[in-house]
Amino acid sequence: MMEFELPSMPETAGLKDAFYPLINQQVSGLIVEHPGEHRLLHYTDLVNAWNSGYTTLREVPGGIRFRRHTASLMSPGGDYELLSSLSGIARVRSRMERLAWMYQVGPAGYCCDGPLHHCYPPYTRGGDDDCVVPLCVGRLP
Repeated sequence: MMEFELPSMPETAGLKDAFYPLINQQVSGLIVEHPGEHRLLHYTDLVNAWNSGYTTLREVPGGIRFRRHTASLMSPGGDYELLSSLSGIARVRSRMERLAWMYQVGPAGYCCDGPLHHCYPPYTRGGDDDCVVPLCVGRLP
C-alpha cells in the first residue's frame, strides 16, 4: 500500500483552473469533490475534456469513483481509498505502489513565469517563448 497527496477541487470549479495545481504540485491526479461522492481524474482526462470543449470539472467524463465502504470512501475495485479531502489537498491510499505512481508522476504541462502563472495546457504555446495571454509579461520554460 502507498499513501500520497493530490490536489482536490469542487466539481463546480472551472476545468481551466484544474491545470495549475497539477502542474504546480507536479502530480497527474486530481480529486473532484461532489457531495457524497468523489472522483479521481488523471491529467489526460482533463486534457481530453478541455480539447472536447468542456468547461467545468462536473462535465469531465470518466475517472475512478469512490463509494462509501465502512468508515471510508473506496473505489469499486478496492484499488484506491480516499482517506481525507480538506483545504484543497486529498490523501489517497493505493493498494499497490504501481497504482499510485501513475498519479504521482508530474504532468507534461508547464506554466509561464508571469504573475498569474498561465498554464499550458489549457493554453497553446505560440511561436516564441512569450506567454500567449494578452498583456501577460510571462515567459515560458
